[in-house]
Amino acid sequence: MKIFFTVLVFLSFTVIISCNNSIKPINSELKIPENTLAPCPESPNCFRTTQTLKADLEAVQQALKKSLTSNNAEKIEEINLSDKKELYAVFKIPLFGWLDDVVINIDSDTSNADITFVHIKSSSREGYYDLGVNKRRVNKIIKHARKEINKP
Repeated sequence: MKIFFTVLVFLSFTVIISCNNSIKPINSELKIPENTLAPCPESPNCFRTTQTLKADLEAVQQALKKSLTSNNAEKIEEINLSDKKELYAVFKIPLFGWLDDVVINIDSDTSNADITFVHIKSSSREGYYDLGVNKRRVNKIIKHARKEINKP
């Protein structure tokens, strides 16, 4: 009975939170590079998107690393390539201990150094449904990174 109420509270909280998250649409005038991250599977336990942030590549990378840390990533790895940056993070679901993977590719806009494209994917390693956890996580990471970039 105790487990039932714990799960019920968790599901209720998940639904309430999911109604409050949204990602801003990308300016249609920008030439968006192809998202090189693997597509999500047919199962609804994955979320993938491309967003733009108004800052240079290094600033966006630092803001995303801070965002991953503040969102309690268990592990963060970064790969610095000449033309782009990559971040990998692992998140642990507190109640159940399941692991989720986040992959972020960061590309600069060749026509405007102050625009950076962020390709981000969050996916569950186990299970079929994620109850919107991955989409909310991506929203929180992007939202926190935007706040970090816009700090005075």
